[in-house]
Amino acid sequence: MLKWSESSDYVRRYRALESDGATAPSTWSMYPSVLPRVATSRLTLYNLTITDLSSFAVQALAWDAGLVAINRSGVFAWTQVYVKRQSDSMADIAATFDSFVTSPSQTTRECVGGPNGKFLRQERTDYSTFSAKVTQCAVELVSDVPDGASAMFAQDALSSTAVPVLLLRRHVGPNINETNMAIHTSPNFGRWPWGECPSPSQPSGLIIPCDFDLKGVYLPVPSPAMNVWLNDISTLKQSMASTTTHTPSSSIANTPSTLSPTPATRPIEDSDATNRSAATLTPVVAYIGGALGLLALLLLLWCCRRRHRRAHPPPLYFEPFVELHATPKGLHAPARPSSARPAYSFRCAPPSAHPFPALDASNLVLHLNPSKRLDFDTIERVEVLACASLTSMYFGYYCDRPVAIKGFATSKLHEINQRHLDAFTDQIRLMASFNHPNIVALVGFAWHNHPQSLVAVTEFVSQGNLLEFLVAHPGLEWTNKARLALHIARALQYLHVMLCPSVIHRDLTTKHVLISWPYAKLSGFSVSRHTHEEDSADTMTAGVGSGMYMAPEVLCESGQYSVAADMYSFGCVLVELDTQTPLFATANSTSVLLELLNGTRKPQVSSDCPDAIRYLAVQCLEADPSLRPSAFDVARALEAFIQQP
Repeated sequence: MLKWSESSDYVRRYRALESDGATAPSTWSMYPSVLPRVATSRLTLYNLTITDLSSFAVQALAWDAGLVAINRSGVFAWTQVYVKRQSDSMADIAATFDSFVTSPSQTTRECVGGPNGKFLRQERTDYSTFSAKVTQCAVELVSDVPDGASAMFAQDALSSTAVPVLLLRRHVGPNINETNMAIHTSPNFGRWPWGECPSPSQPSGLIIPCDFDLKGVYLPVPSPAMNVWLNDISTLKQSMASTTTHTPSSSIANTPSTLSPTPATRPIEDSDATNRSAATLTPVVAYIGGALGLLALLLLLWCCRRRHRRAHPPPLYFEPFVELHATPKGLHAPARPSSARPAYSFRCAPPSAHPFPALDASNLVLHLNPSKRLDFDTIERVEVLACASLTSMYFGYYCDRPVAIKGFATSKLHEINQRHLDAFTDQIRLMASFNHPNIVALVGFAWHNHPQSLVAVTEFVSQGNLLEFLVAHPGLEWTNKARLALHIARALQYLHVMLCPSVIHRDLTTKHVLISWPYAKLSGFSVSRHTHEEDSADTMTAGVGSGMYMAPEVLCESGQYSVAADMYSFGCVLVELDTQTPLFATANSTSVLLELLNGTRKPQVSSDCPDAIRYLAVQCLEADPSLRPSAFDVARALEAFIQQP
């Protein structure tokens, strides 16, 4: 059995990966940025702060303290893992298949893959003995966590270069009333269905089952490996500080007449004492002068760096910055109105006044999360950015922050009914549940006395939508465009996998992807729905979305949406990324829709498209939804394309 097959010593593993030059996974950026004191209080013993640690060391420190990320209703948080034996560290919590005794009621599945050539996954389980005989850890049982829908116990089959990504998942036993928690470690939060083996090419990490009985459990003890790592970081920090401090006076230190001590072979007379004092004072003054000079230099460098940071804000989360051959064009924020009163500029239609019905308890507006409600008077609408049939999108400000503001068009208020208002309210509620760097963030919502004045306030993304961006910057290389595609795939992965229940976008187009170079952010959630709403004929059936991007099964009159429909739309986006022209721009839309429905026409990439991207687009555009890749598969393929030499 190989070293990591049944090992939870992620401190040593992360340190080895860092030493081998591994890259920190971008999925770590989704974890909470602040570690609880149970982890950070340990740093004071080594005169360290969290900023002294690398990404790998931070994750190792969190693990060693028993902290594992958990996705609760779409929001990541740290949760505490406990050990069952008082002397155990987190390196001791991995379960072994030797303790998982097979029987007719307890079986395993042998899978092919990994460095060892094969590995085991749990299949049937005897729950009457499982917790007592197999699990070595315990966690709180929580219900607002997506069902892992996977094995809850498996050996590690990752390559020596793969970086484990740790996430606590909930497991509901198939056809039985049993719930368990398990720590998954596959990269990119990957998971595979219970009762199946991943393909040999799929990275499959260790799965550590945990009990949920918190009686008689303990906090994990600090591991010696983490102590050594922190001590090495502290020693290196002190060494660098010492080298920096003494460097300016190195020339003085080499002057024997100044620093060489005078042997005291006879009683010191006054004149000797004076000379010795002078000799001793000279290097002291030199040291002080050198230190002051160094301090002034460091202060100057700090000021320059601070000024540079203000002028060049850092990326939203760590990812290699991509240089664009053409300077990205941005949306210049409209001039701020000189008056303190909001400056409404209605380009769709002239403003008109209509009476509003009063609020009552039946309005869903009153049931929105009150923590997201904003003061209506702090919102300024400056200029219209876009118009739809009933709504308008404005550029504006919220408390001096540039934002985008969506609300009902004033000229259409007489057409607004309760159904329209409920749909807009549902969109706000849905967006309030999102927390992902590649999804446009909801700042909040507000209304003024009447429900028709309801507005949704989101972050302002300065460079417009992806279609405009591609047209404005012709000839972009795929080395640049692939990262934008990856960001979209990650957003879909979050919606389809990380949220519980899953969310189907239903209208993925290049117009609903916003650009803040070098990042892409998914928007346009007006027709998005949770998968549990599929029983409602008017929410999950065909006819919703942008026709050219609709999957064939959706174009059918009785078609139904699924996450696979989003992946078809993603294939269309890949085609537009490649050609940098609108989809079927010169064709008659009605005839195109008929050809798409009949299967006689498909979006096509250009002849210059890289083979990996071409293959990915073809897969996404499969007529059979079951043959399309998942968002996870697409993200992994794009990451491989980006990382290739």
